[in-house]
This record gives sequence, structure tokens and C-alpha cells, in this order.
Amino acid sequence: MGCPIIPEVGRYLIESEIQSGGKCLPWVDREAFQNRILEIRLKIENTQEVDSNFIVLDRGIPDGIAYYIFDNLQPPKDLVVQSQHCEYRKVFWLAPLRSYKRDSIRKYSKQDVEMLGKILLEVYTEFGFDIVKLPLTSVTERVATILKYIENDS
Repeated sequence: MGCPIIPEVGRYLIESEIQSGGKCLPWVDREAFQNRILEIRLKIENTQEVDSNFIVLDRGIPDGIAYYIFDNLQPPKDLVVQSQHCEYRKVFWLAPLRSYKRDSIRKYSKQDVEMLGKILLEVYTEFGFDIVKLPLTSVTERVATILKYIENDS
């Protein structure tokens, strides 16, 4: 397929902050963390040179809104405005895998992950994105389904 894949920015930032002893962590300062995530995502999305019609992002800009809502915080206006200007052709919503496990980065319980998933779906729906809901199947089957959508849309 050959399309660029941008990994999850949050995981990268958390790993980097833990390694350096930094405090820009979601469980320390949600706002500082989300502001840094937005900054990184905007830089990636605005500077990505693409030789194909697609970039696959593991998380999008509107995800930050869902995390604010989950934490009972008001999303900042800049995040809302940037989310309104995203030009994602498709958003794939994946139900959480049964094999979800906590680790030093993923601190949410399975119930929290399920709630976040519902909030994410609501946020992307509210912003009018074309959402494809993928059923709870194996990772291999999910990838195959996404690739079929990409091939049919290019």
C-alpha cells in the first residue's frame, strides 16, 4: 500500500517525559500534556509530505477533546477550532480489544478505555467526520478491512 503511518503521539510524549524526568504527563498536568500533543500533531499533519492519497494516523486532533471531556475539563478553544479544520477523509473507530492491558504508559482501566471509546465516537460524530465502525475482530482482520477501504477510496 505504501501510505505513511504516523504512530500515536501520546505514547511517544509520555515515554520521552518519563525518560527525561519531565512533568508533561496526562496524570500530572492534562492541559500541558494536551497542548503539547496538539502542537506535535499540528506539526506532523501540516508538514507531512505525502506521495500517496492517504496518511494513517494513530489518533487525530479531536482525540484531545475526548480526553478533556473524560477528565471533566472544558476543551480549550484552540483545540476545538483545530478539530473543526481537520480534513480527515475517513475515521476508523475500533472497539477496544479484549486483550487490552495496562502498562507504564496505558494507565486506564478497561472500563475507562471503553468510556473513552464512546466519548471519542461522540466527538468525531459531532464534528461530522465520516466514521467507519470496525467490529471487535482480530488485529489482522481490522487491518485488512481498513486496507480495503483505502484501496476503494483511492
